[in-house]
Amino acid sequence: MDGRFGWMQWPGAYCAQTKSGCCMPKTDVVPAGDLYVAGFTVYDAATNYICRERLQRHPFNIHQYWNNIKCPSTTGQKSWKNAWETSGVCSNLTESAYFETALALRNKINPLSRLVSNALSQTFGLYSVERIKKTIQCSKGPFNMQIFICVTEDTKTFMECPPPKKPYICSDEILFHPFKKWMLNTTTN
Repeated sequence: MDGRFGWMQWPGAYCAQTKSGCCMPKTDVVPAGDLYVAGFTVYDAATNYICRERLQRHPFNIHQYWNNIKCPSTTGQKSWKNAWETSGVCSNLTESAYFETALALRNKINPLSRLVSNALSQTFGLYSVERIKKTIQCSKGPFNMQIFICVTEDTKTFMECPPPKKPYICSDEILFHPFKKWMLNTTTN
């Protein structure tokens, strides 16, 4: 079945694990204290389209919810171009529709509020992996790094995600590491 596959990254885990820290993007928009879109792709795409050099128009919340907090600081343009060239061209969507669809899916799911409603919060507490195992990817022990969502091509119905190429290894409990704005370095290094 054709479908769309999105994944979101929890910045608290990324910032806690990276040696270079996290940086404030080179935009005037502060990243949201929420899960960020890390990727969006399709299953069984049979076509390929020519890529454009630059994103022509930014969806209104791309800087908040699909940003790059890696150091050194960037505007995010390169990561969006890479997302478009590696996944967007196969999506049968226009460039702007591709990004708008990914962001709309993220907003529809509202992952942080779903985690909180299931009694997971941004604390240093540990949570049972069994509760959310099918949707998460851990990295370096208990850190909850990413959440995966699979939907039908029209993005209206959830579906089972395909098994990962490489199994994710999680501890029996995960840490939903807090993310605070002070974790973002404001220097360019």
